[in-house]
Amino acid sequence: MLRRTFFSLFTGLLLAGMVGLTGCGGSDRPPLGQVTGTVTLDGQPLVGVNIIFSPDDGRAAAATTDAEGKYELQYLADAKGCKVGPNTMYLEWPPEAEDAVPIPAGYTSATGQKVEVKEGSNVIDFPIKSE
Repeated sequence: MLRRTFFSLFTGLLLAGMVGLTGCGGSDRPPLGQVTGTVTLDGQPLVGVNIIFSPDDGRAAAATTDAEGKYELQYLADAKGCKVGPNTMYLEWPPEAEDAVPIPAGYTSATGQKVEVKEGSNVIDFPIKSE
């Protein structure tokens, strides 16, 4: 009886360990490219605007431009970058933005700009002109 109980306990622990290991095998995160750049409007930094890269399929990556108009995309809280492949880039002001200048056509969520993100480091600047 003791032998049978030990065998059942051992088998249960072994199976539980195997099930636990199957979830640790790989990441469902797609290949990411590191994306940085500068957004300017008529030669001046566009400060505090959200820049979003949205792939045809999957999670978008985003950033907010700093005082110099620079950005670095973030895919997840613990992962910088953007999904490799074709993306549509667009800009939007955060709801709390004051004195926000209009975003020119071609850079809004309705239209956007097509960009290609490659593996490794990508520097993608957006020198935008007013309409």
